[in-house]
Amino acid sequence: MAELIDYCTFFPLEDQICGGTSDASDDNLSACTHAPASAGATRVVCTTCLTRDAQPQPYSEISTANSDAANCISEDHALKKSLLQQSRKRRVMFVTSHPDDECMFFGPSILHFAQNEKALVYLLCLTDGSYQNVKLGKKRQQELWASCKELGIPEGHITLYKCRHIPDDPNKSWPIVTTANIINHHLHALSCDMVITFDSHGVSGHINHRSLYAALVYLLNEKRLPHYCSAYTLDSVNLVRKYSSVLDIACSAICSSHVITASSAQFFTIRRAMKLHASQYVWFRKLYLLFSRYVIVNTLSLQLPSSKPYSPFLKA
Repeated sequence: MAELIDYCTFFPLEDQICGGTSDASDDNLSACTHAPASAGATRVVCTTCLTRDAQPQPYSEISTANSDAANCISEDHALKKSLLQQSRKRRVMFVTSHPDDECMFFGPSILHFAQNEKALVYLLCLTDGSYQNVKLGKKRQQELWASCKELGIPEGHITLYKCRHIPDDPNKSWPIVTTANIINHHLHALSCDMVITFDSHGVSGHINHRSLYAALVYLLNEKRLPHYCSAYTLDSVNLVRKYSSVLDIACSAICSSHVITASSAQFFTIRRAMKLHASQYVWFRKLYLLFSRYVIVNTLSLQLPSSKPYSPFLKA
């Protein structure tokens, strides 16, 4: 069962990714203590460990770390492992900034994969949405669980962060390396084949959205993403297209090669998911659901390494 605590996150892994005790000698890091996890127990991953440069192993390799055979993998073993990876379900991770991003922006894409028997969907949300109201965090956490359940994301596939280095604040960009390390850690740990997040404009221009893109660009340019993982971003469009609802389907089909359109049933599922964010379901979000193209259609762009770094402070 997924939970949230300060500076740490819970998500189910059978084996330890990092262990031992971390002291608070570095002022930039949070202190944490890891207890060895029993088989099948919920794993604790502390952001202290994620701010360091150590590269986590892929989950498929971690699961055999305590095996004698893991020290010397034969060619036959490697071949079987390759065939297993080809036959297993595709693992898709959506990375968002706030609870409700998943249904306000990524609904069609999440449902596309969640309703596909050959895919597993994971959600990594980097804040609890407690901007200007710390007490709201717990409520928004519960709203996120309910929304994801409606969208078909298992609770055990949700990771929600509350980290002082990554505040929910529209006036503060996030540290690129720290954000990138958190994303990269989960991509490796869960052996994700695909990661989907915001593009350079972040749909709405929100600096927290754009910080995710900056972190993704960093991972691509530094060649730190898993070699088997492809990166996609959600396309931002101009204001007219953004609020043209179903009328944007035709334009999207012409302008993009990666188009995901929600069916009528999926559209109503997205609406129900948004309503479950009761603390955020105010009049202008009701209008958003009526007119936004993002609850009807998503267009995605494949991201490749570039020669230039990206800063969320730059004008998109």
